[in-house]
This record gives sequence, structure tokens and C-alpha cells, in this order.
Amino acid sequence: MRWTLEYGSAREKYEEIARKGIKVKALEEEPILEDDLIPIYNAFQYLSATRTVSMAGLNPLQPSEVKAWLELYDVYEREEWYELIMLLDREWLEFVRKKHADSTDSPRRPRNDQGSQGS
Repeated sequence: MRWTLEYGSAREKYEEIARKGIKVKALEEEPILEDDLIPIYNAFQYLSATRTVSMAGLNPLQPSEVKAWLELYDVYEREEWYELIMLLDREWLEFVRKKHADSTDSPRRPRNDQGSQGS
């Protein structure tokens, strides 16, 4: 998930560069998601749509929502899936919060609503 969050949006650009014969470190380091983990990742993505938002920002997935989804779909290994989905959620929230903090920490030019004032 970390790789996807960091590099996924630029994947097409990286692949275009790689097709030109240039090594792209991000593509070389891309992890392969094991087939048995794909349904868990897909469940996380689906459950992310149930996420609530507060004045503080995005909230973590609600345990009750995750447990209800696992029961609804009659997941055999509920405890394992639950732990993995909640881990994915923590990673995702950490990435989003860090990205937001980085964007708000950047220096900004002061606004001058009065227009330029000569001396």
C-alpha cells in the first residue's frame, strides 16, 4: 500500500520512461501483492467509502462497519481480515495526514488584499 500511495499516481509516467529503456527505481521496487491478499485490499477500498469525516479531518474506519462487512460476506478468517484491514487503514490515514501536514507547512507568500502600495 505504501508504494501505491507514494508512486501509484505516477505509474503511467514511470512506465512510459521505462519503455524508453531508462531504469525507474520506483518500478523496480514495486512490491507484488500476493493473490490471497487482493480480496483483503479490495475490502479495505470498499470500506473506505464508509469513512466519516469530522472537523478534524478523515476518521478511521469504524470497527463496527468492518465487522459487519466481514459478517455480511461470511468471511471465514474474520479476525485475520479485520486486523489486516485496520492495519491498512492506519497506514492510509498516516499517509493522508502526513501529506496534508506537508502541504500546510509549506511557506506561503503573504496576501496583500489592498493591492500594491508605493513608497
